[in-house]
Amino acid sequence: MEIIEQKKLIRKKIKELKCLFTSGQTDVMSGIICNKVLELQEFKDAHTILLYNSLPDEVKTSILLESYKKGKKIVLPVVKGDNLILKEYIPSQLQVGYMNILEPCGDDIIDPKEIELAVIPGIAFDSHCHRLGRGKGYYDRLLPQTNCTKVGICYSFQIVENIPVDRNDIKMDIVITDCNLYSYKQEYLDSYDNSQANSL
Repeated sequence: MEIIEQKKLIRKKIKELKCLFTSGQTDVMSGIICNKVLELQEFKDAHTILLYNSLPDEVKTSILLESYKKGKKIVLPVVKGDNLILKEYIPSQLQVGYMNILEPCGDDIIDPKEIELAVIPGIAFDSHCHRLGRGKGYYDRLLPQTNCTKVGICYSFQIVENIPVDRNDIKMDIVITDCNLYSYKQEYLDSYDNSQANSL
C-alpha cells in the first residue's frame, strides 16, 4: 500500500476514535498534557515558544498560551498561501483566520530562527516521534527553518504503531501524551520520571 493511502487510513481511524471521547474527557487529558509540557526543562528555559490555537479536535493549549503572562514570548502560526508565517500572540490582537482559528493580526513577522521550542499538534504520532499531520505540509515546510526543540502533543489514543514517512516529514524530538513521554534522545528523558517515559 502506498504511503498516501496508509496515511489516509490512519487519519480515518483517529477520527473515529476521537468520537468516542467527550469534550470533558479531552479537557482533562489536555490539562495533563499541557502540565507535562510546562514541566519540561526545555520549556522552562525557552524565551520564545511556538504554540498553536487549538481546533476542537486537538489538544487544547489554553494553559500553555497563558505563559505569556510569565514573560514568555508566545508565537503562533498564521496560514499565508501554502506556508505558515509566525506572529507574536497578543490576546487583544487576534482575528479569525484559516479554519476559523484565531490568529495574531499584528504586522510584525517573527523569524523562525528565533523559536527555541515548538509545540506541534498532529493527527497521530508513533513512539519513534514520527508525526502525521492533516496533509497540507505546513509544519513540514516551517520546521526546517528553525533550530529548536520540537515537541509533539496528542492524546494517548493518537499513538499508533508506525507512521509511514517520506523525506519531507519532520520528526519530533519529544512526543507527550496524557499517559507517556516518548523520545529517541536520552537527554530529553533524563529529567523526566522514567516510570512514565518510554525510551527507545
